[in-house]
Amino acid sequence: MSKLKLILPGVIALALVHSAVAQTREDLIDKVDIFAVNFLNNLQQLSFRDRVEYCGLFGIDDDENIVATPAQVGEEYGCDISDEAYSTPGLEVIASYHTHGQYNADAYNEVPSTDDMLGDFEEGIDGYISTPSGRIWAILVDDSNAIQLCGPGCVVADPNYQECTAHLPDEQYTVESLELYFENDPGYC
Repeated sequence: MSKLKLILPGVIALALVHSAVAQTREDLIDKVDIFAVNFLNNLQQLSFRDRVEYCGLFGIDDDENIVATPAQVGEEYGCDISDEAYSTPGLEVIASYHTHGQYNADAYNEVPSTDDMLGDFEEGIDGYISTPSGRIWAILVDDSNAIQLCGPGCVVADPNYQECTAHLPDEQYTVESLELYFENDPGYC
């Protein structure tokens, strides 16, 4: 599989200043955020169809373009990025990406998991996650949190998705506040 490439001219210095929390797709201003949203939008249908997560890396290539490594096939609730992806020649890794697969009323797939956050923190890179409702989350290493970059419908949503109004996600989480979110689940929608 060849490297998917989307050229965004003018990416010279990368400060990774993210767009504000929970905007619409049209309001995004950061080039990496826009690339991530467009890339994950294209990956969503495949993830729903195959009932698995897909994952990989975003980076800057030798020509200073934002690019993505080929999506790797994960499992229903997880995806491990290979060492090979991290050593892609000419790629300066800036973020991970993964989908959260299809809608499942019994799964916490509308928010990052603590493993998602801790994994990116350990790697020292930001991360992007798409959810069945079409939300996009950005895990921000420097801020030690995750923000809802844009809400439901930001990217393609699973047609079977149903919002659980009894346990809606907040717009941002630390690992500790995410653990509280899981602990405070009322067990119904």
